[in-house]
Parts: sequence; C-alpha cells; structure tokens
Amino acid sequence: MSSPVQLSLKELASAEALDHARQDIQDKLAEDGSRLASLNWDIMRNATRSALADALSKLDVLEYVASAWCTATELQEKARQTLKAPGSEEKLALAEHDPSALLHPVVKIKCGPVELPALTFDLEVGAAVECAVLIVTEGKLAAIEAGSFKPFAKLSYNGNQLNKLDADEVPITRCYHFPNGGIPIPCSPEPAVETNAG
Repeated sequence: MSSPVQLSLKELASAEALDHARQDIQDKLAEDGSRLASLNWDIMRNATRSALADALSKLDVLEYVASAWCTATELQEKARQTLKAPGSEEKLALAEHDPSALLHPVVKIKCGPVELPALTFDLEVGAAVECAVLIVTEGKLAAIEAGSFKPFAKLSYNGNQLNKLDADEVPITRCYHFPNGGIPIPCSPEPAVETNAG
C-alpha cells in the first residue's frame, strides 16, 4: 500500500525557486575557481534543478514524520515493552502537534572533466497532526491506525527559504502499515539491576 500522505516534493526545486539563491549558488560553484556557473546560469540552474527534483521525488513525507515520532520518550518506552514481550503490540494516541525532520540534500554537478563543489540544501518536512494512533510492535513503529495530517515542506539554501509546499489535510481512516515491518525506534534496553546474593 502506498503512503496515504502524498506531497510531490520535486515541485520545490523549481527554476524560480533556485533563481532566488542565484548569487549564493554561483558563489559556491565558483569556490574552486571555475567560472562555468557565472558564464551560463541557465545550464547550472537546470542541472541543479534536475538533480534536486530527482532526489526529492524519492522522499516520503510520512516516513520522515514517523522518524521524528521515533525520538519521543513515550514511543521509545513502548518499543522497549514490545521488545520484552515478542508478539505484543502497544498503541500510543497522540494529540495535536507538529513533528518535522530536517534533511540536507546534496547536489553535485559535473561538466565534462570539471566537478563543481557540492551544493547542500536544507529541506524541512513535516506535518501539522491533529491526532494519530501509532502502533508499535517488535521495537518498531509498525503502523498508524488513524490520524489526520496536513503535510508541509520547506526548501532553503544558505539560510534563505526558496520554496514551500503545504498540502491539504489527509485523513487516515484505515490502518497504514509502514514498509519493511516498520520504522526502528531507537531505544536501549532497560539497565540491568544488580542484586546482592548475600
């Protein structure tokens, strides 16, 4: 089953958005002495846009929202409980909140034998969550039983916001299972208790 939260992130990498950071991008590409970026901005912008759009199109906003949830202490405790009792399932109901994750997509442009310095963008993905019921099994965030999300994404370069997408509210009315058995929740086992026999 595909993700119920559909937001086409590749639209963030528009030519107009990259034009907002033209000087910063050209300066970065010229760091090693190449004048290619200043001689033909259209070619550099289109190469950047194409590579960035390709990378963004492969991202699933819901998986990154779920990864942000996995850092919560309450969810980590539920994960520990399910690891102690294999086959068990724990649920966690969430109220209104705005989880997000900050990613750093990197674009490398090569023009013949010349490899230009990498461009590192900032991408914040998240959602305004009205409510959600999370299901934890075997130490993983396995599914979302119900929820209501309004996903968003913001693309920036060098501290300047280039583009922003806000999607319509997405209700999740039936259980959605994350691929590969779920998203691992980082949790350490409970500390061993020392006993004195003696």
